[in-house]
Amino acid sequence: MNLLGSVAQWERETTVERTVAALEYKRSRGEWCGRIPFGFTIDEAGKLAEDPDAMRVIAAIKRSRRRSGTSYPKLAKQYGLSVGLVYKLCTTDLRVLRRAVAA
Repeated sequence: MNLLGSVAQWERETTVERTVAALEYKRSRGEWCGRIPFGFTIDEAGKLAEDPDAMRVIAAIKRSRRRSGTSYPKLAKQYGLSVGLVYKLCTTDLRVLRRAVAA
């Protein structure tokens, strides 16, 4: 049992080292690492880029929420998105993500 535990521990450590090395490599090349936010895509260079169609949807959702106070569930149903995503889109400042794209 001790030998199996040691091999398993070594395998976990090796996997972590490879993952960390791969992410460091991507960051060093300026590529995006992690989940792609709604409204963005990954371009040919591996960098985050705005998706114009999705940005129009985000703008429409925020406008509807601001002007008429439309509920999150109603907006989610109207645009075919989850309530959680609609809430996140309404409360997230896209300027922060745009700065990440520009960097």
